[in-house]
Amino acid sequence: MNRFDRLTKRLSAAIVSLLVTALFLQGCSGPVKMIGHTARLIMTETAEGRETDDPEQTETTPAPQENRGSAEDQEPAAEGQGAGQDKASEEKDKASEGKERVSGEKESVSGEKDGAAGDQEAAGQKPAAQDRAAEEGEKSDPGNASLKKKRTFEVVSKETFESELEKGAEAYGTRSFLASLVTWHGKPAAADELESTVYVPCSAENGEYADWETIVGKLAPASKDEKIFYLKEDRMEQIRDAVREGYSFDALLSSGRGMTRFRVVLTGLPVLSIRQTDLVPVTGKEEHTGIATMIDTKGQLRSSDCTFHVRGNYASYFDKKPYKVSLKKKNGKKNKVSWLGLRKDDDWILNPLYTDMSRVREVTAYQVWEQVTALAQNGCPSSRVKYVEVLMDNSYHGIYALTEPVDAKQLREKRAANQISFTDSDLLYKINLWNQDYPYLDLYASSAGNTEILTDFGKACVEIRYPKEWNADATWDPMYLFQDFVFRSKDLQALEQAGVEVDIDSVVTLSLFCALTHATDNTWKNTLLIARRVPSGQGDSGGDAAGKRWVLYRDIWDLNYVFGDIYDADEAQRYTAFSMEGAEQYRSNADTTYDFETYAYIDPAVQGMLAGKWAQWRDSGISADSVCGIVDAAFGELADSGALDREMNRWTQTKEPHAAVREMKKWIRARFAYLDGRFSYEQRTETGNEKKE
Repeated sequence: MNRFDRLTKRLSAAIVSLLVTALFLQGCSGPVKMIGHTARLIMTETAEGRETDDPEQTETTPAPQENRGSAEDQEPAAEGQGAGQDKASEEKDKASEGKERVSGEKESVSGEKDGAAGDQEAAGQKPAAQDRAAEEGEKSDPGNASLKKKRTFEVVSKETFESELEKGAEAYGTRSFLASLVTWHGKPAAADELESTVYVPCSAENGEYADWETIVGKLAPASKDEKIFYLKEDRMEQIRDAVREGYSFDALLSSGRGMTRFRVVLTGLPVLSIRQTDLVPVTGKEEHTGIATMIDTKGQLRSSDCTFHVRGNYASYFDKKPYKVSLKKKNGKKNKVSWLGLRKDDDWILNPLYTDMSRVREVTAYQVWEQVTALAQNGCPSSRVKYVEVLMDNSYHGIYALTEPVDAKQLREKRAANQISFTDSDLLYKINLWNQDYPYLDLYASSAGNTEILTDFGKACVEIRYPKEWNADATWDPMYLFQDFVFRSKDLQALEQAGVEVDIDSVVTLSLFCALTHATDNTWKNTLLIARRVPSGQGDSGGDAAGKRWVLYRDIWDLNYVFGDIYDADEAQRYTAFSMEGAEQYRSNADTTYDFETYAYIDPAVQGMLAGKWAQWRDSGISADSVCGIVDAAFGELADSGALDREMNRWTQTKEPHAAVREMKKWIRARFAYLDGRFSYEQRTETGNEKKE
């Protein structure tokens, strides 16, 4: 609505108000009703009659962000983020009319309740329909109470559906679908505007899905005078099949503003929608502002302001890009939220899984890492992940792995009794580049005060991830001394005399994990070094009087090249090739880490530690069957949710996912058999007292 329309509307309302008051004083109830009706017609025609000025009428693609529609306007960008002059003026006009806008500091959280999308929102956020009512001069409707009292949708026969469409189109015309026209708990629905499709997450409780109308009951029109008609179909009685098939239900949004036809898809995965609020095109790794809304499969919604940017190295050039999302409160402070049962945090990674034709490798590898570190002397946790379907700016982007960053917060979260205890005085280093690719070992001495050591072209070879800013605790010494020991001196005594001790069990755990998964991209690069500060006199090594003594632990991240997938320079194949040959290979610095090889060079007996740890893993139940079971569970989640077919339609690939999974499982079984032979492991019998011959 532009300024002219608002002024005209107010003037009309004022004139009608005076007439109504005068007639009321004279006791003329009939004329009052007539004039009141006339007033509503005047205001409606004034506000909506100029079709070219209505953003809901003119905007048909999700790309432009200006004037996205009234339901989106209720989530303004933070101050100074380019919300636009029209919006600022409109907020000022609303304030002059006495329409108070509530902007809660807390995240918006909606629980699962029966009824339509008029359910009251948490944290003081006004529903979209209430904002629309305020814009149109209607009475405020807190919590969409009127929507709760009346049914906002109806399931109708094909004849009724077509009749409603025909009558409405003839009377009011048609309008393009926008995500802002329908809401989920008062927020714009998770929708692909170009495809006119709304995504509704759902799940089976105790193996049974709710009925169709209960599942879609939280989906409602953004305006309370509108109604949704669903075409009655057999799949409404077969929800499990509808979800797995990705069946799309035909829907019609009916109102005096025009008839809008769209589709509704039920998905078995959570849906994360990120709507950009700034007007800056996404061209690189620059930061943008937006609103992130997560809807889980129970229908619960969490919405937050956010910033986001493209991340990754070569992955940032793919069409399907990885992102980092940071949640914000209205005042710009961090908004820590637990999404999908993961840790409570404001920082999240969206991993596109684009190089993996199966879409299950990283999910499987991270779960195996969780299992093997639970058996270590000092466990170092890595990421946990959950599948989500992502919409970026009202455009479907497919399956992503919502991933916890490996950072100080992750290391502090106590997940197992054997986990190392990370403190504020400890350090965390992230290794991004191979030692042989760039001579960054010589750059440490000149890098004091910096948290990154960069190549000539600005890429970080290694980073200090904690502390986040250089302070009195920050130092490159442990990282430099460790790298110098591994790649140059191989002098363990000199390392220990410098006050650095390495947890050898941590080194063996990482190396054996790389051997099991054939993680050739993680034997130095894509690993982490944790430096724990301990008082002098503790441990085996010495240290200076100031207490600058360190114990080092190893951790891992970025597990895309595992279980037979290896790097390949073919861009058409997404820089990935599958090799069955790798299942029966064991190469130094490819199936073992560089630091392990250095220890094995110093003391050949260290090789025996691998065999002992392998037997521990196998005896604890880690097997080809157990790992293939993780693969099946992950792939089943994608297939049963209907998301896998949508992913393939959105991002076509040369290999069918089921074939990629079969290859992967064959590789895993061959790998276990090969390592059993290499480490002379024999599977125990059921009694556990004898071994098979």
